[in-house]
Amino acid sequence: FVLRAGRSGGGLRLAAVGGSNGKTTTKEMLVALLGGSREGLVATRKSENGFVGIPKTLCGAAMRRGVTEVVLEVGIDEPGSMAQHIAIAPPDVALLTSLSHEHLQGLGSLEKVIDEEMVLMDGPWVRVWQCSDGLIAAAARKQLRQGDWVVMPNEMDFALPMGVHAVEYTTMVAADLSQTVSLSVAACSAGTTFFAKADLNLALPGRHNAANAALAFAAAWALRGPAANETPADFAVSLARSFKNFAPPELRSHLELFTDGSALLVDCYNSNPASLRASLESVLSPAFQGHTKILFLGDMLDLGDQSAALHDDLISDLESMPNCQLYLYGEAMYAVFSKLQNIGGNGTLGHLHRAEDPAQWIAALPRRQGPVFVLVKGSRGMAMERLVPGLRKHMQQC
Repeated sequence: FVLRAGRSGGGLRLAAVGGSNGKTTTKEMLVALLGGSREGLVATRKSENGFVGIPKTLCGAAMRRGVTEVVLEVGIDEPGSMAQHIAIAPPDVALLTSLSHEHLQGLGSLEKVIDEEMVLMDGPWVRVWQCSDGLIAAAARKQLRQGDWVVMPNEMDFALPMGVHAVEYTTMVAADLSQTVSLSVAACSAGTTFFAKADLNLALPGRHNAANAALAFAAAWALRGPAANETPADFAVSLARSFKNFAPPELRSHLELFTDGSALLVDCYNSNPASLRASLESVLSPAFQGHTKILFLGDMLDLGDQSAALHDDLISDLESMPNCQLYLYGEAMYAVFSKLQNIGGNGTLGHLHRAEDPAQWIAALPRRQGPVFVLVKGSRGMAMERLVPGLRKHMQQC
C-alpha cells in the first residue's frame, strides 16, 4: 500500500508532522487551522504515529472518496523507521517540531535521532523549518531551497534565499500564561512577494507551544494556500479564525488556575530532557514568581544507556529552583534524589520507587502558606496522571 498524495498526481494532499517533542499538539494545531474534524480531512488519532498507527490512519473508514487533506503524525523509534513511513505516505508538506533526545533505547544517540528525523526533510516535497530549534535552524541554513518555508521569532537573524517563504512571530504572554502569537507572513507567488498578518490566541503555556503554533500556521499555508478568489490577508484571517477551535491534547501542557491564584500544570503524556526543561520554564514564569513550587517528576523513559547521564543533567536545574518542594518518582529519579540530598537545601525533597503509589504524597503535603504552582511531569509509562484528581481536590480545598 502506497498513498498517492497530491504531489504524485492525485487530488489529495498530505502533511507529515515529525519531531522529538510536540508532534501531537502541533498536529492538532494544524488540524484546527485546516477547519477541524470534518469530511475531507483525515488526521492521525491521538499519538498513533508508528508502524501500526500510520497504516491504521491511512486505511481507516474515514479515508473515503472526497478526502482532500491528510495530516499524518510520524514517529520514529529505530533506524530506518522514518524512511519506511514516508515510503508508504510521501508527503506534500513536511515539518519537524524539534530535535532532541528521544527513543535512545532503539536509536542510541542524539546524533542518530537527528539523522533519522531529518530523513523527513530530505525529499522533493515542501519543507517547513522550525528555526526556533537550533539544530533545525542549522540544517535549514544549509538545505533551504525555493518553495520552502522558514518559521522564526522576529528577533532572529536569518538570511532567506530568493523564493523561500517566511513566517515571523512574536509572543505576548498573559498573567495566566495564555499567549497571543502574532504572525507576519512573507510569501512569494508568480514572482511577487506578498505580506499578511494574523494573531493566534493560544491557551497553552510555553515558548515551544507558541513556536509550534506558528509552525502549524506555516504548514497550513503551505498545504492549502489562498483560494483563487481570496487575498493573502483574508486567508490569514480565516486560518486564525479556524484556530479558535484548537483543543489541546489530553495531559499535554494543561494549566488549571484556582481561586487563590494557585496553578496546576499537567504535562505527563511524555517526558525527555527538552520537554522537561520547557515545563520548568513555565514554572519559573514571572507571573508566578512568588508562588511556592511543588514539582512531581517521574522518570524520563526510553533513554537507553544515556539515561543516567541525562537525568543527572537535571540536577543543576532542580537545585536552583527557588522556594521548591520536590517529589521524585521512579528508579532513574532515585539517583537525582540521592545527589540532591547530598547537596542539601532548605526545600522539601522526597522520593518513591515505581512500585509505590505516588498519590500517597498528596495527604502528606505541607500546609500551604500562600499560592502554589504545581507541576506534574513524567514519561507516559510512569502514569503520573494518577496524581491529578487528588491534587485538584487538595488545591480546591485549601
